[in-house]
Amino acid sequence: MIAEGQQAPPPWLETLDGDAPILLIAPHGGYAEPETAALLAPRVNDLHTADITRELAIRLDAAALINTAMDRNRLDCNRLDEVVAHAPWLLTMIADRLEQMVAEHGRALVLAVHGWNLVEARVDIGVGLTKRAGRLVPSRGAHVSVSDQFLTGTLNVLIDRLGRAGIVSTFGLRYPAGGAQNLMQVFTQRHSASSIDALRRITALSGRGAIEAVQLELSIALRFPGSLRDAAIEALSEILANGGDGAMRNGNHSHRSHRTAGAPTIHLPRSAPRKSARFGLEFYDPALRIGAMASFDLGVGRGGGRFMILRTDGSVLLFTGERGSDRESAALRVGPLRLRTDGGRLRLEFVGPALLTPDAATYVNIERALSQSSLETEVTFTIDFTLGTSLDVESVRAGAEGEGASGIPVRFGNFSGRMRIGGRDHSMSGVARIGPAFTALDDAAFDARRRLWAFADTDAGAIQANEFFVDARWHPGSGSDRCRIIACEPPAIHASLTAIRDEDQTVVGQVVSHIPLVRSDSRGRRFRTSIGFADFAIERHRYFGMFETSWRVDNRPSTSDSEAETG
Repeated sequence: MIAEGQQAPPPWLETLDGDAPILLIAPHGGYAEPETAALLAPRVNDLHTADITRELAIRLDAAALINTAMDRNRLDCNRLDEVVAHAPWLLTMIADRLEQMVAEHGRALVLAVHGWNLVEARVDIGVGLTKRAGRLVPSRGAHVSVSDQFLTGTLNVLIDRLGRAGIVSTFGLRYPAGGAQNLMQVFTQRHSASSIDALRRITALSGRGAIEAVQLELSIALRFPGSLRDAAIEALSEILANGGDGAMRNGNHSHRSHRTAGAPTIHLPRSAPRKSARFGLEFYDPALRIGAMASFDLGVGRGGGRFMILRTDGSVLLFTGERGSDRESAALRVGPLRLRTDGGRLRLEFVGPALLTPDAATYVNIERALSQSSLETEVTFTIDFTLGTSLDVESVRAGAEGEGASGIPVRFGNFSGRMRIGGRDHSMSGVARIGPAFTALDDAAFDARRRLWAFADTDAGAIQANEFFVDARWHPGSGSDRCRIIACEPPAIHASLTAIRDEDQTVVGQVVSHIPLVRSDSRGRRFRTSIGFADFAIERHRYFGMFETSWRVDNRPSTSDSEAETG
């Protein structure tokens, strides 16, 4: 409803009215404009959050402000500085609605619905808090946007309810909503001295304890149509009814909150690892012509795990997940993705959701790829790796944490297993490589590189750029005089190999499947990459393996508040 004299909202903002003391906001529910396609790494709009916010508003009888069309690369409605500069009327609209709710109900709940481009069924709760050393503390400089009672009552009940639906919840794991320009900080005392009238009105309500404000970062599995999205909406509707009165206060005070900023002392475990690395498993079935990559981040810092399956029809199946706090001595686990030692073999297992993108080529633009994708709610596989020498999970972890990527041994071998995608079963077998993730950028001490590995399921051996595997023994190469990759771009690969014997050999590869990407290293430098699987011919022998070509490209650093919070 628009009050007399109040500015009408622009066409891209949908407004809904409701009787409950709840205001829902979808800041990034728009989509990329044509101009955005020219950017190398644009901010990705939170696809499907507009529809989810609308459905929640109807279920909760809540008011809502839904961005249905504005590209966040033009106007980011979650950044206070951009709103103040280009849409100050939005703050006035928020202040008007909250004052009306508080006048009628004595309180108001603000719920901002965002998207997290993680596939795992997970929600990250942003209230200005993050977990460190086993306890919740304010993120750097943040003010907390909820009361202790709401935190230990309603939010704990919500977490329990989501957990029963198979959804993992975290506080500020990636997005604590504590940045100075984050919209959630408007609903605290952080901007109480602002010269902007609407901000002072909102902070006055916060100062009275009348506002609870929560940012929800919903993963892909919870946003894309499917049973997990339905379960998330059902849980949110049940617990947050009437502003949170739908939650039973359970009196659990295991989480402390602080309404003001703090700088707590963090005590790291004595056994904290010194280094980090990405451990990878790559495997290819030459009969089905299906190639897959899986990897786990090990060592210091936050990390996760992922897999990617490339098929000859050009489609790609993707899973990404965040590393949990649980640690198994004989296994690596990220959500439903698990690698464990099974006798003398390694076994990779997965049962969970994955994103299906029909055209891998669209991944040069993440939003375009996501807009064409759908969710496979249950992908399953069990893959066993048989290596020339045994390798166990704990030794891999110890090597990575002690020496980084150089501490992870490299093994070639075979794999076999079963995979179920879209209701179809596949029995698989073929060649595999295990070691430091073949395509990891790490610190990217290069501006361009070309790499390949190939393995024959015979006694012929295997090759890898700068390393050769012949007769079950490693022979370190000395650089470009050992393997010179002349061309490494689809559809063909050409290389010159100086083998352990003296004569040169020509390596020819026919690309079977590949995916183009734009990636960043740990220092934020951007790289264009092409990764894929290929059939290789060396003399009269047939090999199978992977290739990668990457080169650095210039790009402006991102100023996205939510991206900056990821660290």
